[in-house]
Order: sequence, then structure tokens, then C-alpha cells
Amino acid sequence: MDLNEFQSRKEVRAALECVHGVAPSLYPMRDGVLIDGFTCRLTIGTLVLLQIAQNEIFFSDEGQIDDPLSDYAIFECLWLCCEDNLDMAVNIAGDKERLEKQVKKLMGGYFAKERQRIHREISAWIRTQVTTVEQMGSDEGDDSTLLSDWWVDAVDILASNYSWSEEFILWRLPLIRAMKYQEAIALRINDEQRSTDIKDETVEALELLEKEKNG
Repeated sequence: MDLNEFQSRKEVRAALECVHGVAPSLYPMRDGVLIDGFTCRLTIGTLVLLQIAQNEIFFSDEGQIDDPLSDYAIFECLWLCCEDNLDMAVNIAGDKERLEKQVKKLMGGYFAKERQRIHREISAWIRTQVTTVEQMGSDEGDDSTLLSDWWVDAVDILASNYSWSEEFILWRLPLIRAMKYQEAIALRINDEQRSTDIKDETVEALELLEKEKNG
């Protein structure tokens, strides 16, 4: 059976249509984003820095994802998530005065129009990240409070299962991907399977057709 004949079969077309309907999101596959030449990453480590700084985008008690974001919050997020600033960021994220000095220095390097452009780019990136995280946690209840050392457990779970380095897990692994891996680990430990929304009969049809193709 040639490939065209195989793909044109009614069962195969039905199965592929079902699989296409649950295509994975592209966002978790991205390692970061390039904004005005700065490589920015939202990882376990940078989220901790944003939490320490009480960045209003993520950790304001009053702010919502659809609320207007202040220029300062946007540029604070940019500065803390910028790969080039990590060494300094881990030292001053909790020092409001020193952090504010760095953020305002960054803001001062742009004219008003440029700040508006950066604002839009950061807003679009962050809103996508936050929305995705909220959707992933929608089954976990409404309590989104983070414990002070939540990141220790996150690093421990990933390191013990995948043998990745602390540096990679904290500063390189995208937060959304880290959350997905932790979910997969938890399900595996509990002997459960991830939901794919693919019907059992579709899986069976694919398995049968694979046997015919290879047989």
C-alpha cells in the first residue's frame, strides 16, 4: 500500500482529523523571546525574582490580567527576565531602591514612542504566558498563592526525574514547559495517563492501520 492510498483511506482521514483537533500549543516550545535585542525568559528562577520584587503583573492583589499594565511594571519585568541581568538581578530583586534605579535607567534609554512599542511587546508576551499558566492551573482550584520556597520542590522534582542541572531548570527551562513536565511526572507516579481528547476508537484505528502499513 503506497502512502497516498494509505492516507486517503476513510479510517486514516478520520483519525488524522481527530489528531489535528488536539494539536499542541506552540508557546511551550519556545525557549524565550527576543525583545529589542534582549533575550528574555520566564522560568522558575525569573518568576521567583518577579515574586521577590512583587511585580504587579504577576503578584498584585488587585491587578487582573486584563488591567492596564504600568510602564514601570513592564520594564521591571523586562529587566528581571533579561538573560544579561541575571547575575545582578539575584542580588537586588529584593532591594526596592537598587532595583528601581536599574529599571528607571532602562526606561530612560527610550523615547516615549519606543517605550510604547516595548510596552506592547512585553504585554503581548506576558499575557500569553500568564493566560497559559492560568489555563493549566484551572483544575487546581482558585488558590494561586505561592509558598516562599515553592521553587525548591519544583527543581527537586524535575532534577530527580530527568537529571537536569539546577542552572538549566532555574534559568533556561521555560516555566510553562516545566509545569507540563511536573504534571506528567505526577500522573506517571499515580499511574495515570495524560488526557489527549483522542477517542479510544481513533487510537485503535491508528494502531490497526499502523500494523497494516508496516505488515
